Amino acid sequence: MTTETTTAYQKHIGEKVREIRHQRLWTQADLAKYLDLSQNRLSEIEHGKGSFTAEQLLIIVKLFNVSFDIFLPKKRGPALPRIQKALARLGARHLHEPEDALPTEKLTTARELIREVLVSAESPRHITSLAPVIVENCSALNLPALRDELVGLRLERRFGWLLQNVRAALDLELKSSRLSNRWNLDYRRARKILDFSIDYNPPPPEAAEDLFDSDITTDESVREVRQERSPLSERWRILTRFQPEDFASALRQARGGD
Repeated sequence: MTTETTTAYQKHIGEKVREIRHQRLWTQADLAKYLDLSQNRLSEIEHGKGSFTAEQLLIIVKLFNVSFDIFLPKKRGPALPRIQKALARLGARHLHEPEDALPTEKLTTARELIREVLVSAESPRHITSLAPVIVENCSALNLPALRDELVGLRLERRFGWLLQNVRAALDLELKSSRLSNRWNLDYRRARKILDFSIDYNPPPPEAAEDLFDSDITTDESVREVRQERSPLSERWRILTRFQPEDFASALRQARGGD
């Protein structure tokens, strides 16, 4: 590996760590403490002026529940077919199961899948497709336990935002005359579970915003999204273009002709 390649690789890893840290609302001081680094040294590494040890990278992937693959620029894609395969199997019937997706033991339950999609947040279609997955599996999901698990990853805000978007999507669909008796009953059951099984505690208005969409990369795009985002996203202090209607659309697509 040439010096130029090594430097580029170090810069890529530093940028990815900084990106993940911002998404999870960790400060440099927070992460530096876990890595036994000074805040200044962590800042240098995040800007490509140094590298993490193997032990430090292992701590990072465990802290943020991510794969080593994200540090390899050309190897991020394969995770998406596996996620889509799991979504299709667990309720998002409008998604086909990619033939090239390798079997995985990691995404066998809706609980594991929800965590994985919230962690990666790479595909908008995968995020909205969690709506039919949650509806189909809500009776088996222990929502309070899953939220407690996500607290350790600092993803409880995204989880609350997701569930309230699914709840709003169910309300939109329940107002429709298109629902069969089966879906009407399923949606009302899911709505009741989402209402009574978990307490929703949005962050205070002064909380830092969680940048959810990967294409929000400029100050101008941040301003645009702040103006366009839904009241739900504003309440949860999440920067995203997702609207409850996007989740309702996923519910309709998953129903198909039924």
